[in-house]
Amino acid sequence: MTAAFVAITAGLTAIFWNQIPPQIPIFYSKPWGEAQLGTPLWLWAATGVTIVLGLLGFVAAKKISDLVLCYMVTCSILVAQTVLTLGILRILMLVI
Repeated sequence: MTAAFVAITAGLTAIFWNQIPPQIPIFYSKPWGEAQLGTPLWLWAATGVTIVLGLLGFVAAKKISDLVLCYMVTCSILVAQTVLTLGILRILMLVI
């Protein structure tokens, strides 16, 4: 799943890179306005976090012997990756 999420986010970011404006709404937890804006390079940072989460999930699945705990960690990482991917897609749909 990590490969699919990375392929979607990195692929769409690369395809539309020339159409992305110099500032995009990326920091939704900040007050409305210029505080929410950031450079498009933050899209690559989110893709990097998706990769790191995937690697952590792989290592955790190999190290955790308790099956229930392993499923909980794997599902949590899958949810986090899904949220990151949907967030990037939302930003791209907003600005393109």
